[in-house]
Amino acid sequence: MTDIEKAVALFETVRDIPYGSISSRDSGQVLAQRRGTCSGKHLLLRQLFQANSLPVKLMMCRTTLNGLDVDLPDELTDLLAQGKVPDFHNYLRVDTGHWVDVDATFDAPLARHGFVVNEWDGRSDCHTALPAFESWEVEDLFVEKEAALASLSDAERTRRREFIDPFSSWLETLR
Repeated sequence: MTDIEKAVALFETVRDIPYGSISSRDSGQVLAQRRGTCSGKHLLLRQLFQANSLPVKLMMCRTTLNGLDVDLPDELTDLLAQGKVPDFHNYLRVDTGHWVDVDATFDAPLARHGFVVNEWDGRSDCHTALPAFESWEVEDLFVEKEAALASLSDAERTRRREFIDPFSSWLETLR
């Protein structure tokens, strides 16, 4: 198996861990619970890439959950209609001969419902799961994600919290 084939196999393994909130970004918890959000899944994938000697950078981007281009249930649509629901999405940049963006956020069963579920060839950029308005490399995801979330207004943080748990629960019904 080539290095690129290994990278693709690792990507697919992590991608196919079901997306869902477990109230932790810890990669060990993602592995133990077989569930995670973009942060935990990408921390796990970063560790796997590093263990296979692939240079990797952890990335964060500013986005909104309003950018989900799928048919949501009324409860979630109503929340999004109340205003922007900002978020900070994580993905990776990995060097497989040149730097490419890798996003393993949504698991394969969600593709039939219109979610961005990436197939990756190990050489090309993936699409980000949500539209990226601004992206940057992060050193310490835990610190930088909390700081980014703390920069939101109280109303934005509340709308985000009110969206994430029902969204995760709804995804379970789609699988």
